[in-house]
Amino acid sequence: MIDLILYATTKATILDFAVARGLASSDGQGGYNVRRGIDYFWWAGDGKFRTGPSSYLAGFVMLIRINDASDTIANPADGEQWSRSRIAQYIKNNGTPGTMGSIPYYEVSNVRLFRASDVFSWLAAQGIPANEWFGGNSV
Repeated sequence: MIDLILYATTKATILDFAVARGLASSDGQGGYNVRRGIDYFWWAGDGKFRTGPSSYLAGFVMLIRINDASDTIANPADGEQWSRSRIAQYIKNNGTPGTMGSIPYYEVSNVRLFRASDVFSWLAAQGIPANEWFGGNSV
């Protein structure tokens, strides 16, 4: 399984990106159906990412877990675990690198992809609890 962390200014931007990349489909009534082998969870349940005792990042954060072997790359060229995801490879290969504070990301279609380890390290340094699925990036 591979966990990815996505950020955008609206939930719809992330969900539309998921549909465009085949991770979900529209139900035609304003909702979304997640593809088999993909799970998602809005950070802290509502997508709000805490940056301090009472401050939050403007926008929304989603955790995506990929459990489908057809969505993974056995030996990515850069050797990075998160690059085993085809969606991460797509964003890295087609996106623009940047940083949000000190956390590096790649951005494509107004969606930013972060390495889980970078986000969790930043949160630990700030003394802020992380929001992670049990098991983390284990593949």
